[in-house]
Amino acid sequence: HSSNLIKYFTGHKMPVKKAVFSADQSFILSVSEDGTAIHWEVSSGKIISIIALKNNKILSAEYSIDGKNIITVASNGEVNIWDANTGKQIIDFTINEKGLNSAIFNPNGKLICTISDNGSVKIWELNSKKIQSELKGYTKFISSTRFSPNEKNVIITSDSTADVWDLSDGKQIFSLVGHHDAVNFAEYSPDGNRIVTASSDNTAKIWDAR
Repeated sequence: HSSNLIKYFTGHKMPVKKAVFSADQSFILSVSEDGTAIHWEVSSGKIISIIALKNNKILSAEYSIDGKNIITVASNGEVNIWDANTGKQIIDFTINEKGLNSAIFNPNGKLICTISDNGSVKIWELNSKKIQSELKGYTKFISSTRFSPNEKNVIITSDSTADVWDLSDGKQIFSLVGHHDAVNFAEYSPDGNRIVTASSDNTAKIWDAR
């Protein structure tokens, strides 16, 4: 079996750092060093919307689960929510935090999780723009964070461990310990019963999340 190129997308002016599918696989979202994010239609390869800020670069971008909204983090710590189809800003708020680098939606789109280079992890209520909880204890770089499908937990990877937190009380439930180098990413299975971790020790591991 040989890999065949299905489609390519051009529109960014500088290298593309990241590209992700929407949940229904109808669209992709790309982030470039040119400071923009582009929302593309997969079937036609057409640009649906370009997301850009006047005075700051977009560092990261993620879809909401339904694919209707996009959340971005800018170089000045600004977090914005955009309508994916129109590219118009829906919600914005500035988090005065050094090194803010990414933000994700929870499955129902009512909460977001932000992470910073300094180890700060915060859960925010989107409508009120207030902090629901702060998950403390990290001093090293946080490589990833993901909400569980049932929205009750969040998993955070930092150094050589992956930690699962309870969002109802903001307390750590357990840690997945067994990798011998940095854990770069962790993700729940769709049913939430398992967690897969990817590490710089050249391994990926599956864990029981229950």
